[in-house]
Amino acid sequence: MSEIKTIWRGSTPCIRTTVPDNIAESIDSMIFSLKTGNTIIQKAYPGNVTKVGNVYHVGFSQNDTEQLENGKCTFQVQYNYKNSNVSYSNIIMYIADTPNNIEIIGDGSTKGTTDFIDVTITADNVVLATDGITFTPVVTSPSDDKLTLSWENDGGAENPESVTITAPKGTDGHTPVRGTDYWTEADKAVILAEAIDRTCPTGSAESLTSSLTLADCCGGTNVRNYVIHGAEGGVGDLNSGTGKYEIPVTVRGKNLLARVETRTDNGITYDLNADRWIMNGSASSNSYIPTSTTQAVNLKPGTYTVSYTYISGTMDSAASAFHLGLRVVGTGNWIKDLGVSPRNYKTKITASFTLTEEKKGSWYSVGVGTVTNLTFAMQIEKGSEATDFEPYTASKEYAISLDAPLGTGEAVTRETGGDITLTDAGTNIIEVGTATAPGKIEVEYYKDINKIVNNLTNAILAQGGNV
Repeated sequence: MSEIKTIWRGSTPCIRTTVPDNIAESIDSMIFSLKTGNTIIQKAYPGNVTKVGNVYHVGFSQNDTEQLENGKCTFQVQYNYKNSNVSYSNIIMYIADTPNNIEIIGDGSTKGTTDFIDVTITADNVVLATDGITFTPVVTSPSDDKLTLSWENDGGAENPESVTITAPKGTDGHTPVRGTDYWTEADKAVILAEAIDRTCPTGSAESLTSSLTLADCCGGTNVRNYVIHGAEGGVGDLNSGTGKYEIPVTVRGKNLLARVETRTDNGITYDLNADRWIMNGSASSNSYIPTSTTQAVNLKPGTYTVSYTYISGTMDSAASAFHLGLRVVGTGNWIKDLGVSPRNYKTKITASFTLTEEKKGSWYSVGVGTVTNLTFAMQIEKGSEATDFEPYTASKEYAISLDAPLGTGEAVTRETGGDITLTDAGTNIIEVGTATAPGKIEVEYYKDINKIVNNLTNAILAQGGNV
C-alpha cells in the first residue's frame, strides 16, 4: 500500500509519500511534479527531495501554487525502477484556502512495474476527479455562421477554451456555378462532342456483311450513330449467365499483329516496335526471332495478305535471305514466308494466303548475314491485296445486350445500344461477331480532314495528276 499525505506549511503545500516495504527496494529514484492541465509548473528531482527511510518529502513554492486556477492541481509521482521500468501515480485535487494543518490521506496499490499507482482521496474540503476523464468535442454554428469547437467532459474537469474553426469568407462570397466555374466529366464530354461537331466533317458508311471499314475516320472519337439490322434466324447470341442476347462488336485497325521487344541473337540485335523493326549486326549462322505465345493472333478461316515495307538501312550483298513472316505457334510450321534478300530488300514484298481452319500465328524471322540498321515495317491484313502500312493498335471490344435477338425488320442503334469508340488507328474496321450475320450495318462518323486530303492527293497521283 502507498500512503500519500498533503500537509500545509503556511500557504505552501508539502507532499509526503511513504513507499511500501515490498516495492521500496525495487525503486531506484522518484520524481515529483505539480501540474496544471498538461503543463508542469514545477518538478522535484531526487536531489531536491528529503528522504527518511521509505518516506519522501517534497514542497512546492508559493509562487508555483499561485499559478493554479482555483487552486486545482495534479500531483504526479514518477517511480523509476532499478530494472528501467517506470510507473506513475496521478492525483487530481483542489488546494484548500484555509490550509492550517489540514491533512489529506489516500491509499492505493501497485498493479505492476509498468502500471501507475491508483490513489483514492477522501476529504470534505477536497474535490476530486479521477483518471480516465473523457473529453468530447462539440461543434456549434452560432448566428454568424461561424463554426465553434468546444468541449465537454464527464469528470467535472475544466474544459479547454472554445475556438472558431471557420475560415474567413472570400472577399466576394461567390458560390461556384456548374458550367461557369467548374465542369463535370459529363459536361466535358458534351463540350468535346460539340467542338468535334463544329470542326470535323461527318461521313456515313454501310455494309451488307458483318464487317465495315472506315478509312477516313477521326480516330479516338465516338461513332455519331450506328444501326445494326436484324436478319432471319436472329442476330444476337444468348449469354447463359445473364439470359440476355449479346451482339459482340470489335473495333480494330487493319494491321492484325505487332511484335514489341528488344533482343539479341547470334550477333544481331532486334528492336521490334509496333510501327517498325530495326535489325543491326552480323550473323555467321542462323539468327532467330522465335515465335511468341503472348504476342500472337488467332487467324480465322479466310484470305490474308502479309507485307514487308522497306524504310531505311542496308543488307550486305553477301548475306543469304532473311525469312520474315508468320509461323504457327507451337508447331513451327510456316503460315507464310517472305524471303528478304540483298536483291529485293529495298522493295515492298507481299504475299497472300488462305486458311481453311483457324490458326494461331506469330511473327518469326531467321537468316544469316550482315545488316546495318535495316529498318522496315511488317503488316498482316484481311483480304487478298496489300495496302499501305499502318501500325498495329489494340482493338476495342463492346457487347450490345438485348432481351431478344434481332429479327428481320428490327435494329439496334446508338440510342439503345450505347457508345462505340473508334481506335486511334488510321483505318478502323468495325466487326459484328454474331453467329448470324447482321442484315446490314450503317454508321455515321466524324471524318479526319488530314485523311481526306491525303486520300484525295493519292487519288490524283494515281491518275497521273499533280498536286
